[in-house]
Amino acid sequence: MKSSTPAAILTALALAFGPFGSPTLAFAATQAPAAADRTVVVESFDGAELTGGAVTNDGLSAMLVDTLLAADGYTVMEKGVAGAEPRFLIKGSIVRFDANAGGAALQMGGVSGVGRALGGGARRRVSRVAVSLRLIDATSGRILAVARAEGEAAAKEADAGLSGPGMSASAFRSTSIGQALENALAKAARDLAGKF
Repeated sequence: MKSSTPAAILTALALAFGPFGSPTLAFAATQAPAAADRTVVVESFDGAELTGGAVTNDGLSAMLVDTLLAADGYTVMEKGVAGAEPRFLIKGSIVRFDANAGGAALQMGGVSGVGRALGGGARRRVSRVAVSLRLIDATSGRILAVARAEGEAAAKEADAGLSGPGMSASAFRSTSIGQALENALAKAARDLAGKF
């Protein structure tokens, strides 16, 4: 019995499997693209002045870090840590802010004012915030993508001491302003994740 030549063996394999047979599929499987590297540092956040002192730029940066950590797919590194070399930077900004988009005063003791409840009462306040997140290449500084989103929230709040430097982070996040910001940041983070 004659032994098959190498050329004959190769021809037989080609006929058996064809150009799209299992060997080709197996090779393709080994060449599957790696998962996207979303290692980021929150570089800065601006626009706090639009809130009239309700929150600082550092506070906005901290809120964005928390949002990215809670979102799927991001690895967040601390800014300024020696040896930290992220691939991407994220810069955020508030582009629109309306702390009184709507709401009605709640009566206290049968007396209510126009637009404000008398005697330090509470009201249902509606706030709207729009934020913009920029994805930046950490090496070249090139802006790779931008995501913008709006958030809206309503909450019952006291007219006096709505927000300010003395308010804790948890108390601020319970206000309509804080909730609207969190909603906007979460939407923008999801949108940005789909762009790299």
